[in-house]
Amino acid sequence: MEANLDQEGLARLDELRCVGVLLEEMMHKYDVPREDDGSDERDPNLTIDDMGEKAKIWERLESNLLPSIEELLSSLLSALDLHDSDTHPSPDFTLTRKILSNLDETLENTASLAISFSLRSPLPDGKHDHHMKHFKTFRSSQIRMDIWRLMGTIFSVFRRGRNFLEFYAASIVALSDPEVLQEVSNSRRDLHWVIARVGDSIRDIIKWYRKPDWAILQEDWLMIVSSCNTSFQYCVKIFDHPGDPTPDLNNLTIDPAEEVDLIVNDANIRTEGDASFRDALLEMTRLTITFVKLTRIWAKKALKMIPKGPVFELDTEINSETMNRLRNAFHCISGALIFLSQDLEQVYWRNRAISIANRDSIHSSVLSLSEGMESCLSDLNPYLVSSRSSDNNSIESDYEEWSLTLEQEWKKAVDRLSGLIVSLEIDPEQQPEPEQL
Repeated sequence: MEANLDQEGLARLDELRCVGVLLEEMMHKYDVPREDDGSDERDPNLTIDDMGEKAKIWERLESNLLPSIEELLSSLLSALDLHDSDTHPSPDFTLTRKILSNLDETLENTASLAISFSLRSPLPDGKHDHHMKHFKTFRSSQIRMDIWRLMGTIFSVFRRGRNFLEFYAASIVALSDPEVLQEVSNSRRDLHWVIARVGDSIRDIIKWYRKPDWAILQEDWLMIVSSCNTSFQYCVKIFDHPGDPTPDLNNLTIDPAEEVDLIVNDANIRTEGDASFRDALLEMTRLTITFVKLTRIWAKKALKMIPKGPVFELDTEINSETMNRLRNAFHCISGALIFLSQDLEQVYWRNRAISIANRDSIHSSVLSLSEGMESCLSDLNPYLVSSRSSDNNSIESDYEEWSLTLEQEWKKAVDRLSGLIVSLEIDPEQQPEPEQL
């Protein structure tokens, strides 16, 4: 049923369009660079006393601007009358424009201060900032990246806000249309969800910045363990029931009980299809699980070597350059494992010879695993072994011996996996045509 709009109804649609235009304009503002523009030089001679202005900037971000964004978005929901899911909304567009105007100013200030905090002088040198406490280079870079991501999520709020307005306008014109009313309800739910994400992100930014350096590193390495668990879940889909496909790795495990959730066996695996292809794929999956187990154990070993002591002492031990190496040490490996396990699962469910694209992707992941292991050892070992205090000699010795065994087993698994890739049959439909004589 379509409504015959009176002057009041037409005026309401005009107000709605004005809000929609404002949201569209706000989607193209608040630019925070993702990368360092290098416009200001970094000073290796700065001291913490030189960072007074930066401290004021962070105080304003932490205590005023970031919390204000969350509060204004909650007020936006109220102005659009979206808090009560049981009633059809009746937005107050005058109040909505006022809130968006305040939000616009807050976001402009947030973007400007994020740039000043992370990219404008005074800027410490990452090789010489171990004494700079919360003003180390890696922290300001992370805050800039986090606010850049936050702005992207806020743009999603604006897009979903425009979607809501479109469906709400349709509900004015087409009264009681159940499909339109459902779209209004769906857009209301989407807007609530993305605004909640903004709030979570803001709290995470503030919480992260308050953490000591080593707590940040611990959190990053725990995420590597979580990523290994995800890779394992992709692999285990190829097996129907959880036996240990890698018994030769027992000597590499910190505690056998710690890896009990990373075991599978061959019971009730799929048996249809070409046996040689299936056997090769299952062996590749076992080897991938080997890498998953090794990486997870490796990360746990590294976690056990995080030093313990007063925060004010520990945070002066490490500069941003070292911190970035340690934070990123496992990333190449964990990323390669995700891609490899996903590719193997995809090939398995196709249950046929692999495509050239699949083979090349698997081969690329294996190369990344080989390079990633060497890179990770070179990033971790100089700090975990040679730079630790004499109090940890037994732990260092254990880790150093263990890492040699790890390297040997890793290279064996890479060689075996590389050989299996070569042996896999390529889909006949993708075989290159023979050259004509």
